[in-house]
Amino acid sequence: MSKYLCFLKNEISLLTTYKFDLFARWIYGITQVIVYYYLWSLSSNNPNDKHRILLYFVLFHGILNSMLTSRTASNISDAIKTADINNLILKPISFPITQVIRTITPIIARSIIPTILLILGCIIYPNSFAPFSIGNLIVSLLFFSLGLITWNVLFSVIGFIAFWTIENNSFITVVDLILNFLKGAYIPYYLFPRIFKRLLQYTPIPHFVSLPIDIYMGNFDFSLLFMNILIYLIWFIILLSIASFLYKRGLKKYEGYGI
Repeated sequence: MSKYLCFLKNEISLLTTYKFDLFARWIYGITQVIVYYYLWSLSSNNPNDKHRILLYFVLFHGILNSMLTSRTASNISDAIKTADINNLILKPISFPITQVIRTITPIIARSIIPTILLILGCIIYPNSFAPFSIGNLIVSLLFFSLGLITWNVLFSVIGFIAFWTIENNSFITVVDLILNFLKGAYIPYYLFPRIFKRLLQYTPIPHFVSLPIDIYMGNFDFSLLFMNILIYLIWFIILLSIASFLYKRGLKKYEGYGI
């Protein structure tokens, strides 16, 4: 555990070195909230609809989606292609875990200021920003945590493809863009056609952002709680098994020089 804490400490030190990137990400997230809210608020004159749109995009672009990044796949892919993986596989340390730490550290830092602003919003304007209930908040955080884990496992699978390819950054970008659309980054998920949402509910995609937001806002049927947990567990086991298989097979194929 101490070696992973040391790795985490090094990643945090990098954040303090490149402060501009951190501030730029905060500004980018706030800009997204403002732009998407303004565009979609034009679709309705109902104050309740506008409130729902505002809270949706504050939670989506302000906090949650900033923590879901394709950097896990990019970090793994780059480490394989540049042979940085050599330094890790020769040590008693898990290469996949180090890449997840490298990915999660900056996105947690990016969420600090937006989270503080949301808390202040809940205190000052509770009718606009506060969760439906404390129970909803806890369950929402639980589902988002599960979704965050699944997301990183999914992009670990994509990253391990680099063992068999020369270049896969374009593929990572395409997958990220498709998932962004399906998550509801451009069109609020609750406005998707009903049949489309029924198909997506059997995938892990709603667990990433839209489901935690629905729970936070009180738009979730808790009679479906067990079914959603079961769907998540099934996909988590499937993706984790694929990631483990690809990593082990990839190491057998991998050849490193200059060690």
